[in-house]
Amino acid sequence: MNAASNRLVTAADYEALITSQYTSFESIAVWGGEENDPPIYGKVLISLKPFNGFSISQATKDSIIADTLTSKKVLAIQPLFVDPDYFYVNLTTNVSYNSTYTTLSSDGVKSLVSAAITSYFSTDLQKFNKSYNKSKLMGLIKAASTAIISVNLVEKIQRRLVVILSTSNVFSSQTAIKFRNAIQPGQLTSSYFYIVYNNTSTLVKIVDLPNDAPANLSGFGTLRLVNTVTGAVVNANIGTVDYANGIVDILGITPTGFPTNIVEISITCGIQDNGKNLSVSKNEILVIDDSTLNAVGGLTAGTVVNMTAIV
Repeated sequence: MNAASNRLVTAADYEALITSQYTSFESIAVWGGEENDPPIYGKVLISLKPFNGFSISQATKDSIIADTLTSKKVLAIQPLFVDPDYFYVNLTTNVSYNSTYTTLSSDGVKSLVSAAITSYFSTDLQKFNKSYNKSKLMGLIKAASTAIISVNLVEKIQRRLVVILSTSNVFSSQTAIKFRNAIQPGQLTSSYFYIVYNNTSTLVKIVDLPNDAPANLSGFGTLRLVNTVTGAVVNANIGTVDYANGIVDILGITPTGFPTNIVEISITCGIQDNGKNLSVSKNEILVIDDSTLNAVGGLTAGTVVNMTAIV
């Protein structure tokens, strides 16, 4: 905080004050509105990640403004809270190990690998402006046991959409689904949801079809709705995919319900080979995909460890 005026002047001032006054937030991000995309002039944007849960209540936001910020902020600059934007890392880990180098069973070595993955995400990620480093995670997994010979990681990235049922939901332009990495053509899929098609409740999923053949990594694709039972195309064009920039535009979907234990639409994409180190910015946070297998809902397990014994 500016010592001479006892005023909040910079984004760093806001961050320092909130950090000093509140201990219930695991991570804090503050940036000037002019740095936002799109710019929001005259604002300072604040995003807070609690230790428990994914966002803070409106009552907590109002309390911070009234009790802490109002008396010290510059009148021309208004604080604006935005919720964290989460990217879920879907991780398949393929491990080869020499069984003669350890007294542990396959499941025992697997537990060490799983613990290394969990520790990496909780220590190095799951906070603002923390990027995923593939090489570091591979090193931590190899260090988990001297029996491990090789590690292969296959990453996918997932966004989760909260939708309003029986209403056209649009995710386009400023509300488009933006991934920070280039995404692999032909590898976009969603969890399942119901729509009304030909007056019948129909279970569908979103998939992408590259516009070029063979697929162009810098090209575009078309989003389609596909019947999950028959594989028939229900709607051949509900939006577009910009593969190189990782932007997914959905022009309109009208879900009417979800299968058991599904409450939102998950969009999962493969990542292009040149983008395996996953980056985020400002109020974005990388977390491990905690999905459990749900065949009726179209969800695979978010974290999978496959073990192969060489000897």
